[in-house]
Amino acid sequence: YGVSRWAPGERVRQRVWVTVPPDTPPGVYPLRAGVWLPSTGRRLQILASDLPQARRAVTVGTLVVVP
Repeated sequence: YGVSRWAPGERVRQRVWVTVPPDTPPGVYPLRAGVWLPSTGRRLQILASDLPQARRAVTVGTLVVVP
């Protein structure tokens, strides 16, 4: 359900599958998440988070690609 239905302080969990192309160079990559408005395609601003932020997204983990 959309963010307009979230209650203040509510936590929402979503499982997302990530496909890594076979030619991805080995390395450590940040995994970032953001929320956007479907009507405009624009990401919402993050007002508060304990997680590191970058470009209207929070870093939620890392992805390690090995050879």
